[in-house]
Amino acid sequence: MECDQIFEMVQFTFDFYQEWQEMLIEAADQMDYRKMIDQSWTVFHNPIMLLDASINVLAMSGQYGEDDVNYDWQYLCRLGHSSVSVMQFLMEEGKRHGYYMNGSARSYNFSNPEINGRQLSVTIYYHGKACGRMNVVEKDRELNPGDVFAANYLVKYLSIVLGRLNEQSISERILLPGFTKMMLNHTVTTSEIRAWKEYVRWTEGDCIRVSVLKFADQDPDIHDIVSICNLLQCNIRHCIAVQVENTIAFSFKEFPEEVGGIFGVVRDLMGRFGLKAGVSLPGGGSSFLWGY
Repeated sequence: MECDQIFEMVQFTFDFYQEWQEMLIEAADQMDYRKMIDQSWTVFHNPIMLLDASINVLAMSGQYGEDDVNYDWQYLCRLGHSSVSVMQFLMEEGKRHGYYMNGSARSYNFSNPEINGRQLSVTIYYHGKACGRMNVVEKDRELNPGDVFAANYLVKYLSIVLGRLNEQSISERILLPGFTKMMLNHTVTTSEIRAWKEYVRWTEGDCIRVSVLKFADQDPDIHDIVSICNLLQCNIRHCIAVQVENTIAFSFKEFPEEVGGIFGVVRDLMGRFGLKAGVSLPGGGSSFLWGY
């Protein structure tokens, strides 16, 4: 191959990614996350989905129909949110891999009839708060390390847009989990409450507790917040943990034989991160959470 041909190939690659970067900057200025997802197909050549923190669909690659990918893609296209069975599978399977809390794109190989196969996935954070998730499903081209780099780069711009939407409240719904909204005394719809209760396997008659972990530092390290939430959700059954200002709030279904172990986890975190902690008495029903 001639040197001129090699130079043209290299130059074409640089031009291609520069155009992609310019598109992302323009779309971020316009708060247009749908454009980011749709036009990033030329980079990944695989289906891309963007979900909010309540696992509702924000955007999906327009190059694919609802029957073109897998069951999960079909369900998302038809109903606009992930199925309970998929989320429960990911909650159990993902505990071993930091699926929910990892802020960097990783490749996962899931063995499940609904999402069987490989995909890249990354939690989207803005100032330490999870505000969404992006997945790239392996379909038309094998995923490779370059896709991981590209996914992280795309998420950098998506986090700015989703974070601003949360702060400005200009979206139709604030892109936060229902549990976080309750902690912040925001409006939560009945369907949102029902969905996240199903995801974490709560029923209205369950006995639950709420715990609040407060940092001494008014501006805690984001990585500490992510690590603590990850530890809680990986070590406590049917637990949901979120950041609320400079505190972490988590709630869990009480199993009497496990309460002592949970208190031990809390004490360990207090010593390791210099936290102050409070744990509620047992309460019944999701309405119990409004008191916090």
